[in-house]
Amino acid sequence: MFKNLTIRKRMMLFILGVTVLIYVATLGFISYQLRKNAINEAQNLANVVAQQKASEISVTLNEDMAVSRLMALVVQEYTALPTELRNDLRQKLLVNVIKAYPKYDATWMSWELTAIDPEWELPYGRERTNFYMRDGEVQSSQELANLEGDNVSGIYIDMKRTGFVKGGYELLSEPYWYEDYDYSTDSGDSLLGVSPTASHFYNGKFAGVIGTDMTVSDFGSMSNVPFYDDGYAFLITNQGTIISHKDISKFSLSVDSLDFMKDKAFADMRQELEGMEKGETVSFTTYDESFGDDVYVTFARINAGRTDTPWFAGIIVPVSEITSAFNETFIYTILVGIIGLLVLTLVIGRLANGITNSLDQSNNLLKDLA
Repeated sequence: MFKNLTIRKRMMLFILGVTVLIYVATLGFISYQLRKNAINEAQNLANVVAQQKASEISVTLNEDMAVSRLMALVVQEYTALPTELRNDLRQKLLVNVIKAYPKYDATWMSWELTAIDPEWELPYGRERTNFYMRDGEVQSSQELANLEGDNVSGIYIDMKRTGFVKGGYELLSEPYWYEDYDYSTDSGDSLLGVSPTASHFYNGKFAGVIGTDMTVSDFGSMSNVPFYDDGYAFLITNQGTIISHKDISKFSLSVDSLDFMKDKAFADMRQELEGMEKGETVSFTTYDESFGDDVYVTFARINAGRTDTPWFAGIIVPVSEITSAFNETFIYTILVGIIGLLVLTLVIGRLANGITNSLDQSNNLLKDLA
């Protein structure tokens, strides 16, 4: 069949075929590299955004932990003072802090009775005091607690046990429901929040804890991220509890409940996350049913004061959003390529016509000479 083609058609077929083959191979390679680079750059951008979010929150949490740490250093100097003077100085400290930081719902502290009552010899029992805002006024409450023994769980007993071992300890608590600060009422839990807490000591022994309360709503605005329309940030605690998410119904749930974690377990990831250095991220790509698309997920570590239980900032971005800019560029590239092929076809056609016409003329001349 190829033998029956004219010289012109053979030239067109050969030249165009080779040209199109080279053109397609070149365009395909360049497109593949561009797509690969676009995805890498978009993923790097997501990593950077996660690190920036982690840094922003670290600054805030470090300040909160520093407030609790400084209060702990101050009150341990009050422990041996006469009761009236000790209580007066404690009140001034806690009230001044809650007034200086309106974001705190309360400031509070506990003293072990063995530290402030020479007649109390049992290894449990504490005096608990709160200062909190109600209707623009500072209110207070106080009670004696754990007189029959320490609770088996909770922030206080965790701090007490760890404080004995470490000789000092800070904790950014997991989310919990605040109890009503007014012990005279029967009100139940009211606000979901976290507590930056520090232990204080007297004569080298654990003497109690001091800290602040703030609601998880303080972290609500961190889910917004630049550069992405559908992608968003989220914040999780050391144990994987969601503190911030664009869907408020996710607050206080486990990160394992999110679609992108269906094939993973946060408990298995925690060791890797805790081992991250500053500037590092842990990332993966998976399918997310809520997006109906593959998503890129990246985590960055959030250090909070001197705690050994970091939190984590995460970014989730649909792969389609990552590749959208490339896809638009690729479509324009294909259109330009098609136009280029059409122009190339016309040019080659004219050249082929010129060559075949010259050959025809030469052939006719030879026939006349013969």
